[in-house]
Amino acid sequence: MQKVTSWRKLHQRRLIKTKIVRSIMKIKQTQVPDLVFDACPSYKKAWPNINLGNLRGKRHSVPILAGLAKHVARLWKDQRFEEFPSIFNLIETLHVEGTEKVIDDVVYFFTETLYIELENRGINPRFMDRWLGPESSYWLNVIKKILGWN
Repeated sequence: MQKVTSWRKLHQRRLIKTKIVRSIMKIKQTQVPDLVFDACPSYKKAWPNINLGNLRGKRHSVPILAGLAKHVARLWKDQRFEEFPSIFNLIETLHVEGTEKVIDDVVYFFTETLYIELENRGINPRFMDRWLGPESSYWLNVIKKILGWN
């Protein structure tokens, strides 16, 4: 009986360590600008004087993601889709592997903003569905329900 108890303790310690490692390995807000600019080089050109060293603060993921949504809507309007696979792959990755704050930023400042920007430009936002991954689609549907969008 003693071995079972110590096995349980060992297993619990391992689970705790695994949770700690997973939380450490999550994508943080400070990593978002680099990831966005790597996924969408044309968006980085829109920020020619940006100093990424100064952008590493937590709040900078918000304007970067909101600006990316507007940039994607412009690309969509111009029918320039070549960067879409890497952009939407990153968005899905941020939804799945981001910290809670990163997920919130992606949901509200990219997904919601993109939906609104597409509507404002006369583009049916349902076209987003073909590019969004499963987790991104889930959060878009949550936003639609909350805001009463069809």
